[in-house]
Amino acid sequence: MTKDGQASSRHSTVVDRTIHITLPRTKIATPSSLERKITISQDMELQQYLHGTSLLAETSVILHAHAPSFFATACVIFHRFFHRVSLVEYDVWSVAMACTLLAAKLEEYPIRIRNIVLIYAHLYRRRRLRVGYTATLSDGNDAAALNDTACSKLALSLTESEKQNVIRFQTPMSQLGHVYKAWEDKLTDTESAILRELGFTFYWITDSHPHKFILYMVKAVDADKVVAKRAWNYCNDSFRLDLCVRYEAEIIACAAIHMAACDLGPEHALPVEPEPWWVVFVGNERGKDLSQVCNAILALSDPEITEIPNRTFIPSLLKDGSFNDPGSFIWEAEQDG
Repeated sequence: MTKDGQASSRHSTVVDRTIHITLPRTKIATPSSLERKITISQDMELQQYLHGTSLLAETSVILHAHAPSFFATACVIFHRFFHRVSLVEYDVWSVAMACTLLAAKLEEYPIRIRNIVLIYAHLYRRRRLRVGYTATLSDGNDAAALNDTACSKLALSLTESEKQNVIRFQTPMSQLGHVYKAWEDKLTDTESAILRELGFTFYWITDSHPHKFILYMVKAVDADKVVAKRAWNYCNDSFRLDLCVRYEAEIIACAAIHMAACDLGPEHALPVEPEPWWVVFVGNERGKDLSQVCNAILALSDPEITEIPNRTFIPSLLKDGSFNDPGSFIWEAEQDG
């Protein structure tokens, strides 16, 4: 028993959870749906999450923020925020922009607000034109899902190379224009909302990523660098989902190493007898959690789940629409290029 009379866990986790607790298993079905009046399907909720984290992933690449912690930090803030607010209150585009700015501050990565605005405006044009989206309306499930997306009129008439030329020769917006002002205001307003909602408590995020445990665990189980590299990639994939809110970092790291070892064949197999290798890190009662994390990450390899949120523009679920939804000032200003 602990000092205050509560039962202590037989296998305590490495990271202190007194501030950044994980959600109880009973509240993980549709986190941003809690206490809302408008029903959102789990599929739509997943699409919105993947849409937002795909923006964070692309932004990290464009910024040359090669450190995995930059993308991971932005995603943790993103998922933490949407576990406290609903998708009918905030759109993923404005939240993703604000998370990029906050992650840059936490990771001490120098970047100007103007650069963030220009990057997201660039991604906005790409998504409206569906650059890189190769599926067609005859693809069954994709055809039905595309009904929930939006695109520019040009997207339906241009070839892929023509779309690339439109993007390549687009003139950057002026800082003195109304369109730039709309993007910048949305970014700063949403940043303030996230800070208030999360209580200005971000100091723990950069030290609580599963990447922090990968190399130590790989060395402890005597695995090689190939396993570590593959597990590192799985850790990156895990941030596309809200696993960082639902499970401890040690659980995600163990799941990533387990999947990496399984992928690489029998010569990289890790011991499972007399007890599985992960017991020493997370205890012998977390096998079900490991399985759920593995299944969630592996599901991301299905293009039917990720292709549309990764390549197209999905409108928000806000009742009156977001700042860049079809029909908005920004949408009309960007119409047809």
